[in-house]
Amino acid sequence: MVDSSRENASLNLNKPERDVSLLDLWFMVVRFRTYCLCSFLGILALGVILVIYLPNEYEFTTAIEIGTQTVNQEVVPIEDSATVVDKLNTGYMPFLVGKYARENPMGPAEYIINVTSSENSQIITLNSTYPMEYEELIINLHSDVVEALVKDHNRTVDMMKDNAKILLAEAEEKLGEFKATGAALEYQLGSIRGSLNSLSTYATELEERISLAEKEIVALKKSCAGDGCATQIFMLTTQIGEWRSVLVSIEGPDKINIYEVQAIAQAKLDNIDNAQDTAKSQIKYRETNIRNIKTTRSLGDGTVISMKPVSPDRPLIFLVALIIAFFSVLIVALLLDFASQARSQSLQKRL
Repeated sequence: MVDSSRENASLNLNKPERDVSLLDLWFMVVRFRTYCLCSFLGILALGVILVIYLPNEYEFTTAIEIGTQTVNQEVVPIEDSATVVDKLNTGYMPFLVGKYARENPMGPAEYIINVTSSENSQIITLNSTYPMEYEELIINLHSDVVEALVKDHNRTVDMMKDNAKILLAEAEEKLGEFKATGAALEYQLGSIRGSLNSLSTYATELEERISLAEKEIVALKKSCAGDGCATQIFMLTTQIGEWRSVLVSIEGPDKINIYEVQAIAQAKLDNIDNAQDTAKSQIKYRETNIRNIKTTRSLGDGTVISMKPVSPDRPLIFLVALIIAFFSVLIVALLLDFASQARSQSLQKRL
């Protein structure tokens, strides 16, 4: 029984402690400082190599503004943004990417262009991330994508502009016809006003003649009596009757007919004026439609509006390497200490 207790106590003394303090870790690092330093410097050197030799990558961004047109007095895009994105992803870009891959074997292993759009704007964005050594290729690829889309949209734009110009020419032609008709009606109304003035002048003249003739009859009746005066008075009375008949005709049917013709011509002229106003509004509307037709274009001075570095993040890589190197020192110290204790226990068991 006594021997068994001694053996258990000996085994308990030989068991390593499970709790390790910071001071114990420090002693381990100092004890195995050569291995720990090699591990620390090796991992840190690997981080420095990555920082130095990892190629710079830049994000190339191209923004495309979709052209506009007027539909039902509302300015809308030539093509919906989602349709444009789908057309680029399934049509133009696969063709151009394949072309660039064949024509530029020394280029990147793969050409990737990310296409995004916004629901609240007419902007389509192309993004590619590549090292600066491929700058020219990527810019040319983006330019070709923009050019292909612009050519596609320009076919629609040209057709819309041609149609708008035809409608504008028709509206201008109608306006010219209305102006000519209006000028003819103005001339007719001028002639009618001249006729009315002439009739009024003639009527005034007849009234003056009648007045003079009546005065002359009164004078004859006072100055003389006999067949000679009676004959003159009869002739003057007959003449006054004829003049009064002419006056009645002037103030009656003649003027009524002229006024009717004048009213008809004035109504036509008013309609022509309204038609001219409508034609002018149509012309302004057609001109506005033409101005609102805008072609698809890339924003900025060049095709690629921005190039910004996105990777690698060198300070972050160095910081991660430093942290890994620090923890590697602790891991190496713990492993070597564990191996050292294992050897010591193995030697004790042999003894």
